[in-house]
Amino acid sequence: MADIGIAATAVQAIHPVHAWGLELIRYVQGLDIPGGTGLAEAFTFFGDATLYILILPVLFWCVDEKKGFRLALTVFVSNGINIALKETLRVQRPFYYDTSVKLSEQSGFSTPSGHSQNSAVFYPLLASLFLKKHILVAGGIALSFCIGLSRIYLGMHYPTDVLLGWALGALIAATGFFALPLAARAASKAESGPLSGIIGSYRRHSAENPKSARTWKLAAAALVSLALSAFSAGDSSMSGLVFGFAAGYILLTEKKPGTQEHTFPFRASEGTLVKKLLRALVGFAGLGALYAGLKAVFPGDESAHYTLFRFLRYGLTGFWASGAAPVLFLKMKL
Repeated sequence: MADIGIAATAVQAIHPVHAWGLELIRYVQGLDIPGGTGLAEAFTFFGDATLYILILPVLFWCVDEKKGFRLALTVFVSNGINIALKETLRVQRPFYYDTSVKLSEQSGFSTPSGHSQNSAVFYPLLASLFLKKHILVAGGIALSFCIGLSRIYLGMHYPTDVLLGWALGALIAATGFFALPLAARAASKAESGPLSGIIGSYRRHSAENPKSARTWKLAAAALVSLALSAFSAGDSSMSGLVFGFAAGYILLTEKKPGTQEHTFPFRASEGTLVKKLLRALVGFAGLGALYAGLKAVFPGDESAHYTLFRFLRYGLTGFWASGAAPVLFLKMKL
């Protein structure tokens, strides 16, 4: 989940809303809270992409592949939307206008706050899907709140960036947790109404032609990926990751023709603790080899084809996590 570096440009006039935000940052930092910077950096860590990269594959490989896929894809789409908005709005960070407020390191544009947005998606959904306790969902929301405040304290974001990030994250989380499942359940139960004929025809077609149904799903994933890529100013990382991760899962969950049996019957919840640990080791080894290996052999950002190869690198990494690795686990009897 990478940021594009800020291009060197002449300092432009600051927007009045951002000027107000900069004054609020100075005021908060001027409170001189004991250990404030260290505490803010600790909360910021919980909103960092590195932590998600460690947690999401483990959930998918070792806990529940269906819930893991749902959570991971929602986070990836959220981050893709965040990158697209940043590259569209191209708002400079507060320290661009006042270097004295810079208490941490961060590249890229400012609006909306990625840490705030993605944490508002990840932690409440994690608690809802896997822990299923209202108190923990509230804890996830509170953690996202603290992460957003930490970005203001460190001078990385204006308050408006954080507010927009929280709002977008809440909307995306609600869509991923409530709206899409409700629509799917409504479609599965549709026996009458204007769409019943279309839905029934699609079901029959899917049962008789599983490869054709797979093609439709891959096309849908490609459209989402294309939409993310179109507004991301050449940062194809999330569009590649979304397509690769979705494609791997679509192939993993494909059913044998005329049956309800999966071609690759992977179940993350099955297996001993030792087997699950081995899955994680093999899975992360593959992720590291693909990510670092392809980065080493593919053209760098000086190449005219960098965007394409970046898409391929992230796409293949996502495909490994959701498709190739689980198939390998089955072959290795893990």
